[in-house]
Amino acid sequence: MSATMKVECPALQAQALKLKSVISEGLSEGKYNVREVNTSAASIAHVAFVSNVLYHSALNLQIIEGCYVPVEGIIDPFNLGYFKEHNKGLFVPASPVQFFDAEVCIISNLFSTNFWHFTEELFKILILEKAGFSGLFVYTELPQFAFEYLDTMGVDRRRLIKAPNEPVVFRSVVYTTNLYFADLSTCPDIFFELRERMLTAATAITSPYGKRLWLDRGVNANRPGQLVNSEEVEACLKCYGFTHLDIGSLPLLQQVAASLNADVIAGPHGGAFLHCMYMKPESTVVEVFSPYYLMGGSFEICRLLRHQYNMIVAYNSPQYPYRYGQDVYVDCRPLRLALQKLE
Repeated sequence: MSATMKVECPALQAQALKLKSVISEGLSEGKYNVREVNTSAASIAHVAFVSNVLYHSALNLQIIEGCYVPVEGIIDPFNLGYFKEHNKGLFVPASPVQFFDAEVCIISNLFSTNFWHFTEELFKILILEKAGFSGLFVYTELPQFAFEYLDTMGVDRRRLIKAPNEPVVFRSVVYTTNLYFADLSTCPDIFFELRERMLTAATAITSPYGKRLWLDRGVNANRPGQLVNSEEVEACLKCYGFTHLDIGSLPLLQQVAASLNADVIAGPHGGAFLHCMYMKPESTVVEVFSPYYLMGGSFEICRLLRHQYNMIVAYNSPQYPYRYGQDVYVDCRPLRLALQKLE
C-alpha cells in the first residue's frame, strides 16, 4: 500500500469531536453505502463503506467529515467520552497528509492493545469474511497475542498493513455492525462462531493447570486492581483445590485450552475474565471487584453461556469506608459462600 498524493487534513480539536453511527445513518438516510450480511444463524449484520476517512494512528481515532467519530470504529460509545476527558486541551492543526488509494478495515481502537478489546475487533473480521471483503486490515501497535489471534483466524499476514505514525486519509474504510462484549445481542451467533473457531484450534492442546483456576494479574500487578490481601485469599483457596495462573503469560491457544479445561475461574477483575467465553457452558465464574471499579464486561458472556456468575465486592459504607481505591481487597466471607457450592 503506497500513498498516491497529499490532501489537506482538517484541524483536530478533541472537545469538538462528535459520535455517529455510519450504519444507522446509512440505513435511515442513504448517506453511506450499507449492505446486509447474513450471519451463520440467519441474523442480519451490516457493512458500511465510507469514503475519505482520516485516521490519526497515534491516537487510534478515525474521523469523517472533519469532526465525526464513527461509533463502529471506536466500538464502545463510552470510549469517545473517555478520550475527550483525558485529552481536554488536545488540538492538532490542519496540515497536508498522505492519501492512500485503498479500501481497508482498521482493526486498532483506543484500547486494542488490551486483550479484551482486541478480541472485540475479531467480530469485525468474521462479519467481513461473510461479506466477501478482500481488502487490507490496518493496525497501529499491537501485542503478540493479537497476531496469534489473527493467525488462528486465518488472516493472511500479507493483508495486514501497519499505519504510519502520522495522520493519513484512506479512500474507503469499511465498518461493520458494532458488536462488543457489553452488548452481544445484535448478532450473538458471531460471538459463538469466534468461540468455536478458537476452541477448534485449541482442541489438541492438553492443559496441565487443573479444573479450578485463580487468575493472577501477573504483568498487570503494578496497575490498579492489585490484590492487597493475597495471604488471606491463599489460605481460603487451599480448601478448594485452586491453581494460581497468570494466564496472559501463556501463548494464546494454551490460554484457550486452559479455559476450556476449567470448571471454575476466579480472581480479581481484569481482562483475563474474557476467558470465560472459552469455558464450557454452565461453568462457574467468581469475579472480585473494588467497589470503586465495577465493570461488568463478562456479564453478557456469562448470560449467553449460562455460567453461574458470582460477584464479590468488599464493604464500602459511611461506617466502613473502603480504604484501597481501585486495588482489590477480597472479603473471604462471600468468597467462601461462592466456593462452598463447589464442594
